[in-house]
Amino acid sequence: MESKTMKLSITFGVFVLLPLIASANNVHVNYTEEFVDSYKSIEVKDIYKLISDVPNICANETLTLEFSSSLTLKGSFIGAPTIKCITMRTSKLSMISGAFNNLTDLKYLDLRKNSIDPSDLFAFGPLPKVKVLLLGDQSYSYSRETIVNDIYPELEYLNLKNTGISSLSSIQENPFPKLKYLNLAKNRRQLSLSAICDSLTHLDLSDNKIDRYTPRFSNLSFLWLDNNNIKEIGDYGLGLTGLKQLEILSIVNNQIRSISRRAFSNLANLRYLNMSYNLLSSFSLTSELEYLKSLEILALDHNSFEEVPKLSTSNMTILTLKCNNITHLTVNSFVNVTNLRKLDLSNNRISFLHPDVFQNQGLLEELRLNNNEIDYLPVDWSKPLKNLRYLNLSKNKFVSLESLLYSSLPSSLKMLHFAGNNLLYLKKSILQMIPDNLTIYLTNGAESERCSSPSSLTTNSESRYKYYYDYQLYEIPKDLVKSDTIKSIFLRENKISEVHKDVFKNAPNLECVDLTQNRIMLNQLKIQHDRLKTLILDNQQSSETVDMSSNEIDYLVDSKAALPNLRTLSLRGANLFQNMSNLENLNLGYNQLQEVPYLVYLNHLKQLSLNYNYITEFINMNMPNSLRVLSLKGNGITTIDKLAFSNLYQLQALDLSENQIQSLPDGWDESLQMLGHLNLRMNKFLNIQSMMIKYLPNLEEFYMQFISWTVLFVFLFVMEPSAEQGPTPWRPKLGGLSNEENQIISNNFEKDGAEFHGKQWTIRSTTTRRPIVSTRKPPVTQTSVCPIIECIPSTILNLSNTGLKRVGDDFIDSSNTRELYLDNNEITEFSPIAIMSLTMLEVLSLCENNLTTENILWFKEHKTLRKLIIDDNKRRAEDMSIRKTLQSLPKLRELSLRRNAISRFEVSVKKFAPGLILFDLSGNDIESTDFLDDLPGTLSVLRLDDNAIFKIRENVLNNLTSLSLSGNKFKQLCRDEYESSNSLDLKGMRKLVSLNMSRNDIDTVSDGAFMDTVNLVTLDLSGNELKSLPKDVFHGLNKLKELRLNDNKLVAVPNVCPLNSLKLLDLSSNVIEAVADLNFCSTMYVETILLANNHILHVVDNAFVSLQRLRTLDLSKNLIDKLPMTLITNSRQLEVLSLKDNMITDIDELYSYNTIRLVAEQYTLQKLHLEGNPFVSHKIGYMPNLTILLKERNEHPLKVVNATDSNPKANNKDDDSDESSSNDS
Repeated sequence: MESKTMKLSITFGVFVLLPLIASANNVHVNYTEEFVDSYKSIEVKDIYKLISDVPNICANETLTLEFSSSLTLKGSFIGAPTIKCITMRTSKLSMISGAFNNLTDLKYLDLRKNSIDPSDLFAFGPLPKVKVLLLGDQSYSYSRETIVNDIYPELEYLNLKNTGISSLSSIQENPFPKLKYLNLAKNRRQLSLSAICDSLTHLDLSDNKIDRYTPRFSNLSFLWLDNNNIKEIGDYGLGLTGLKQLEILSIVNNQIRSISRRAFSNLANLRYLNMSYNLLSSFSLTSELEYLKSLEILALDHNSFEEVPKLSTSNMTILTLKCNNITHLTVNSFVNVTNLRKLDLSNNRISFLHPDVFQNQGLLEELRLNNNEIDYLPVDWSKPLKNLRYLNLSKNKFVSLESLLYSSLPSSLKMLHFAGNNLLYLKKSILQMIPDNLTIYLTNGAESERCSSPSSLTTNSESRYKYYYDYQLYEIPKDLVKSDTIKSIFLRENKISEVHKDVFKNAPNLECVDLTQNRIMLNQLKIQHDRLKTLILDNQQSSETVDMSSNEIDYLVDSKAALPNLRTLSLRGANLFQNMSNLENLNLGYNQLQEVPYLVYLNHLKQLSLNYNYITEFINMNMPNSLRVLSLKGNGITTIDKLAFSNLYQLQALDLSENQIQSLPDGWDESLQMLGHLNLRMNKFLNIQSMMIKYLPNLEEFYMQFISWTVLFVFLFVMEPSAEQGPTPWRPKLGGLSNEENQIISNNFEKDGAEFHGKQWTIRSTTTRRPIVSTRKPPVTQTSVCPIIECIPSTILNLSNTGLKRVGDDFIDSSNTRELYLDNNEITEFSPIAIMSLTMLEVLSLCENNLTTENILWFKEHKTLRKLIIDDNKRRAEDMSIRKTLQSLPKLRELSLRRNAISRFEVSVKKFAPGLILFDLSGNDIESTDFLDDLPGTLSVLRLDDNAIFKIRENVLNNLTSLSLSGNKFKQLCRDEYESSNSLDLKGMRKLVSLNMSRNDIDTVSDGAFMDTVNLVTLDLSGNELKSLPKDVFHGLNKLKELRLNDNKLVAVPNVCPLNSLKLLDLSSNVIEAVADLNFCSTMYVETILLANNHILHVVDNAFVSLQRLRTLDLSKNLIDKLPMTLITNSRQLEVLSLKDNMITDIDELYSYNTIRLVAEQYTLQKLHLEGNPFVSHKIGYMPNLTILLKERNEHPLKVVNATDSNPKANNKDDDSDESSSNDS
């Protein structure tokens, strides 16, 4: 261990003195695995997306540090301004504020498993750029309060799982302004979250002791509360009011018995609900689910239902009710769930099915009725099931197959499971009745799960993976998985010490088993499986240690494992090894090997990783000649023998990076004729000559780095071969450089005397600014393990923020790159043929550079480019016109030239981009619109916001579906008439769906202006000078859903009655004085009306009563002096009413007996905002379901009078809300 500590201290010195040679390992930030590891089995891909396809934020700048002892981090303990990601592991870690101050570009920090005291979790101080912070799994035995003293302005993902936190508070008002993902699972205690702001979208509170919780995050989309002590969904358990954005809710394995009547009333967007493993019964769910209009997946397994609960959600596609006590299925059981695709009723007590039970399930594809008490099926019971493909009737009470076939099975059925029934006979004539396309399973191989096992929402016929992370398993149950489709089983972080012989016999197609972090002794590994290809035994907690240097391996005798088809064995960090026939992939990284083990007898081995061991010499030939990939990264190798690779003639990839090699012997590469990938980064080579590369004819990718080459600023350059045969000197062609600069570098190569031989290949030279480089092969340091965690090579090349100044001809040669980002550089010249060698390029972004405006579109024709973004160009000149292009871009579909100070655009768009769909010129200084006369017919979206445009000729925009002219100089909207020179003629714009004319000077809209725009869905006229509108100006706009007229000078509500599809009407910030009962019509379906910041004195009693779908009404910041009681008591659908900042002085009428009775019996109002009104005193009474928000004014001290005459129970009601309301004041 002493040598290891010394090695790390040397690494620190290198980082402080030479930050340009930071480790370049890619850190794949898998948010899904980090965030949802407590929710193992869900696999509903169309809903459960999270952000599984995460970009590599580390940009090749990472540092991993491991210490065997405790460590204290002092201020600025490391100086490396280029490092973006750090992972640190110690036995115990303590820190002081400022520990990471010198890491100015740090974006990812992983401090998990360091035994940090809960009170010190944020002791490191501010992290201004960190987006991902992992502090979980500290395994502290006692709980403490965690206080956040600093602000983390960019933090989006925070992992505090299993840290011992009892509460999370802050001295800052909002310490995490951008936080979206928060994992607080496995803290096993009630939690207080006062430090978390409203930006949160994903919250995991699984495995705690929560019995009562009301989240206050209005943007929350995903909420996990599995394995807690919640007994009720409602005010006295889990409160869900205010979670209007919630899509995923999991409350598995609590103690829920009851659900309040309106508990789900705000969850209109909920798509997935799992309440399995609770105590729900038929009395718990009566009509509560009717509010979940968007619900697609409902799981109610392992409850106490005796009948199917009332379901009225037409969008539901998956329903699972297995392991309940349901005895019969009636004609009304599923009458309202017409879109079901999968239905699981297994493991109940069903004995009766009504003939019409599935009358509305024409879309059902999968039906599970196994493990019930069914002995017959009615004739024509399945007649409506036209799409049924899978039916499981195993383990029921059928005595013959004949009765089933006579019940008219659907012709679409492909698979029928019928095992476990007491069949008395099976006639040959019966078998002849089976349709050709139907397979019937009569053996015990059919899948059936016990009710004691955790369940998956996906069907076993589709599922390929099973997860049992941290299930506290001491052994693997023999019937853990029964499926012929399961290919991967993950049993990480359990306490398994023995693997029995036939433990996976019921998964015949199993290919991958992951047993990382268990307690398996090698002599207890008895697994036998014919098809297993990958076995992962990383980091066994009490495994036997084998001295690899002795080569006295005898574990083949001790182990009774029989795995003839094993292809991958991973033993990372476990200090043990075992030989198995046909082994193809072997990972021995992160051990303490001092020399290469003897592996010659593994004659099928193809991939070998010996990363991060203690090998210092590579002189013998202990490896089989079958090797294709070999990685010796991060050892301490100083010497490599000339014959070290002499038998590896099939080797295709070799990684020798992060060693101490100063030179390679002449002829070392003579046998490596197949080598295509060579990595020599982070060694001590001083020049190319010392590498002695001569005999690599197939080399395509070569990674190198020289400490002395600090002058290089290019990243990719291509070596072009000579026509002559044999070893010849090479001159590199350096992309992006001038001829003079090419010559200088070529001379350096020639001066070094390097000789290269072979085909065209690419050198990737690492400098102080590293891009993310796409490669066709995965890194050689990785061996392929289970399919679900394999990496796919990137097709994105990101050279942003690299200081590039010129981009020369064909500066990158790649047939794989599809997206190229060169943003935020200093590029002044961009060659017209710079991207010609990127033959598959689809996206090019050149934002924030110094290109000349006149040549901003100077490109040679490119066959595949679809999207071109050149925004925020920094160069300014006297003439900012674009007058010419070089050639066309025939496949271009999107062109963005925003905020470039362009004064004139004179290019023929039709010729330059004949297939253009979206064109954005917003934020420029354009006045003339002559270029609009020559637009391609494909253009549908045009954005010209924030220019100086005041006129557009008629009939030139008739093909558009979206037009945005916000922030220009128009004064009039008209049709076929010109009362003003600053007008927009809407004649002929019949395809227009969205029109934005906000922030102009419009004071007139002509009668009939919108006569042709009959397909408008959104219309924005906000921020203009409108005082009135013609009575019938909106006639014919039957599809309009959003109308924004805010920030004008309207004195009255315009006639919006013709807008019978309108959902949102914004009239805020005008000078409207009254709202009459004739302003709105009963035919309107408007849901939101905003009338804030007007001059309204009072509200007519019936002004809004006719609006049967109105849910939100904002009357704040007006002059209203009396509560509109008719509006409060008679609006049937109104949920939110805001009367903030008015002149209301008396609200006692709210608590009258009559009002309380009407509230309780008739209406839906949930929130009433009365903040900022000058009432002096008010009563407090019980108002069911209604939250009243009050705000006291300092100049009017509030006197509270108990209204016990209205509700005798009011004084006994608990105060547990964080809002001032009538329920808890």
